[in-house]
Amino acid sequence: MFDIIEHVKSPCDLLMGVHRVLKRGAKIVITTPNVNAIAKLLKGKQRVGFSDPAHLYLFTSDSLKFLVKKNRFIVIKLETIFHPFPKFWQKILNRSGEGREIWLVGRKI
Repeated sequence: MFDIIEHVKSPCDLLMGVHRVLKRGAKIVITTPNVNAIAKLLKGKQRVGFSDPAHLYLFTSDSLKFLVKKNRFIVIKLETIFHPFPKFWQKILNRSGEGREIWLVGRKI
């Protein structure tokens, strides 16, 4: 689900439906803008996420992780991605939790 979860009326219902149709052990990948991105210091509410009226929900790494776990998935990997920094800097910065996008990989339990 690439840049989808922030657009739906009920992210919880979406994940419940996904859980229902996936086989045990199947993986999900979710990407969404990060409300805690470092851009909040530079652009405030003008940054991507806040400025898009089609975004019904905004997520932090913790809130997305909570939602995924609540819907009976385990989180395998979670990163916040910094683009367009070179790969060397991305490896360092992605660990900070302030990247522009959240990338989460989960598995159905």
